Amino acid sequence: MKEQLKNNEKVCEAPLGNTGLLNTTKVATNAVVDWLSVTLKNVCEITEIYELFSLSKDDFELRDYGRKFYKKSSVCDGISIYYDGSKPSMGVNIEMTGQGCRQYENLFDDTFSWHNVFKSIDDFGNYNVTRLDLAIDDYQEQLKISRLVNLLESGCVLAGRTKTASYIKTVNLEDGSNAGTTFYLGKKEWKLRFYEKKHERIAKGFEVTHDSWNRYEVQFMSHTAKNMMVYLLQGVPVGVALKEFLNAKVSFKVKNKSDSNRSRWKNQPFWDKFLDDVGTIDFIKKEREYSVERSMRWFDNQVSGTFYMLQQSIDPYLMKEYFTKVGKDKMSIIKQKAVQDFKNDSEAVLAIERHMKNYLNVEHNDQMIIDNRIQMSEYFDKTKEKRENKIKELKAKKEYDLQKELLADIKRIRENEKSTKKRDISAKDAQNLLFENILDTYK
Repeated sequence: MKEQLKNNEKVCEAPLGNTGLLNTTKVATNAVVDWLSVTLKNVCEITEIYELFSLSKDDFELRDYGRKFYKKSSVCDGISIYYDGSKPSMGVNIEMTGQGCRQYENLFDDTFSWHNVFKSIDDFGNYNVTRLDLAIDDYQEQLKISRLVNLLESGCVLAGRTKTASYIKTVNLEDGSNAGTTFYLGKKEWKLRFYEKKHERIAKGFEVTHDSWNRYEVQFMSHTAKNMMVYLLQGVPVGVALKEFLNAKVSFKVKNKSDSNRSRWKNQPFWDKFLDDVGTIDFIKKEREYSVERSMRWFDNQVSGTFYMLQQSIDPYLMKEYFTKVGKDKMSIIKQKAVQDFKNDSEAVLAIERHMKNYLNVEHNDQMIIDNRIQMSEYFDKTKEKRENKIKELKAKKEYDLQKELLADIKRIRENEKSTKKRDISAKDAQNLLFENILDTYK
């Protein structure tokens, strides 16, 4: 494979089809997979990766160094396999750059499909897609990069919560000619790059036969990358999926000075024409998942050092009271549910307690942990029962005391009736007066 790829360097590049394979058919646009990085956690041996992706190990060079916390790697130009991680749970990572994707496609005949590759990965199971780049190659300049830059500077670009965008214009120092302009937009989960591919390739010394060639690509990361791959598994073409995502995330508007709400401005006609009435997809919105286990990992990794520093600096009792009060005030219904789910999951409880005791080098066994939790549960149940009984006793005593006071007041009324006969006021008036005093007391 290496020899074949080396022989193809610096040649006129033909347009790329939806599969990414080279062809000579004149087309307006083509969509390609331009980067793929996948971690398969169940893989122990690198030979499993060769088999899964139909690669020949003879084409790869083994190296005693890697990256991404992997100690070793196996490399063939733009395709790299990283293995022997610092933790067994890291599995094996395979990464194909843009060049690597083209290499991989060239290994197969015209029946090659990225859909089949994604399906093989999904069927294998227990994997993460750490990066997936999709791109559209435009050979008729449907979008002029200079026009996009002008709209950006005019405040006519909307991208949801993303507040900033940028562009870079590269100039050839020898003659001052344009070496390409790139328009950037996006955030952590996705990054958009629209750029003049023809100028970029010429600047790198490649011969390009196309009159025009722009590339519009989106780099998907983390869960967004995996969600996009799963979406493509439904049989959606790469170009359609990418346009649907762009339709959901970005819009280029016609300025309307009479309306301050930019979302109501009409789209630029060229943008609607490019999108070609596709729908929308959005993989960014993801409900935050709360769990005690996840919170424990976050606390271990992010907070424990700061927590210890505060412990050494502040009165422990005051600190405990403060954080208990602050935490209680911020305890949402979702977090309360997470606590209840955790308590009902005995395996999760055991896992957390094992983790803590292992770190502290405390001897333990699962049955002892279960017995302790049963004893604690019984103790708290008994304590709760005693507390409830005490409350009932106090309520009964309070009612008894009230009845006793009422009887005493009635006795006072009767005695007062007798004494008022010797006064100028009537017994009935005296009785009413006394009742008013009693009512004032109980208000």
